[in-house]
Amino acid sequence: MNKWPFVERRRFVRFDVQCKVIFRVKDNAPGQPSSDVVVAVSKNLSVEGICFKCEHKLKPGTILKLEVFLPNQEHPLNLEGKVIWHRVVFQEDKELFETGVNLFTLNKDDESKFVAYVCDKMTERLSKYLHL
Repeated sequence: MNKWPFVERRRFVRFDVQCKVIFRVKDNAPGQPSSDVVVAVSKNLSVEGICFKCEHKLKPGTILKLEVFLPNQEHPLNLEGKVIWHRVVFQEDKELFETGVNLFTLNKDDESKFVAYVCDKMTERLSKYLHL
């Protein structure tokens, strides 16, 4: 028996979505270029977050600039987010890191497209139960 029961802390439901995510660590020094570009694959997303797998371990608190290539979108969405957690996972005998990112953005158009996509996924899921 588990001593500490799992407590769900998420405020929003997550949707399993696999899409390409390109990110770089946002440097804090003005005028300094960002770090190398890293390609990842999302595991799931919600209105305020995304979880992806990649080969790089990212420390909680790290600020990322992300390009998220949502299915059926012509252009990637440019978002920013803060790493909240990470954990080691193994895929085909390869060590990867799942990383949870709390999203925020300054570009309201991309933010609106992201939220609209998540709302469409929510409606799709609910329609099975509500006969919409």
